[in-house]
Amino acid sequence: METFFFIIMLVFSLLVCLLYLFSRERTHVIIPLPQVSEVMEEDPHDLSDQDKELQTEIFPLKTHQIKYCVYSKYCLKSRSIQSIYEQIIFANLWFNEPFYSSFFRIVLLLDQNELFIVDPESRVITSKLRTKREKIVSIKSYQIIRIQQLACFMLHELYHDIVRFNQKDAQNLTIAICIHIIQKAKIFEFWKQEHLMELLLESYNDVESVQEILLLIDSRDKQLLFVDCSLKNAMKNIHREPYVDKGGQYNIQIPSKLPQKQLLHI
Repeated sequence: METFFFIIMLVFSLLVCLLYLFSRERTHVIIPLPQVSEVMEEDPHDLSDQDKELQTEIFPLKTHQIKYCVYSKYCLKSRSIQSIYEQIIFANLWFNEPFYSSFFRIVLLLDQNELFIVDPESRVITSKLRTKREKIVSIKSYQIIRIQQLACFMLHELYHDIVRFNQKDAQNLTIAICIHIIQKAKIFEFWKQEHLMELLLESYNDVESVQEILLLIDSRDKQLLFVDCSLKNAMKNIHREPYVDKGGQYNIQIPSKLPQKQLLHI
């Protein structure tokens, strides 16, 4: 009897041991991990006043809303003159004075007057006519080149040569080229260059530099030889017009008062 009881106790002890071992194998060791908070994008409305001050605000520059105080192109009748005016002034925003007003006075002169040069290759035909009062008058006929067309052709062709200089030199060169062209007009053939410049550049503050550039152009200086080349090219390509010279006086309008400037979008 005692032996049987001993066997039962032994079996029971073995079962308990097996159960204990089996339970240890299934037990997991859990190591606590540090909690990582989720990064959320901050709502700008939830920022404090101090945080809002630290934020950098970027505003787009609304250049299309800028207005400039300019002479309207519609003060000019000729579309070719309007085009040159826009190309020289508006494209470069050359609204600085006194250059701007001086250049506009020059384009007004070109626009308001029918200036021309006699075609050097044209034959001059002289005719004599009898008037109603039995007076004999001489009339000359020849071909001419309009100064307006010459100026537009050259300024358009020389545009990229002009703007490669710094702004001050480019503006002085522009004025000098215009005067170089205008003084070739028949009406100015006996005028002194200084007198013409006094009329057109009365308020210009760098007349001496313009005079120096004119001397370089007239002497065909290597730096400005492109002006002479453009003049020759223009003389070859510009259309000639017949003209009848009745020997009367030439009337010329020198703009003394410029139109009022307007605030316009460019």
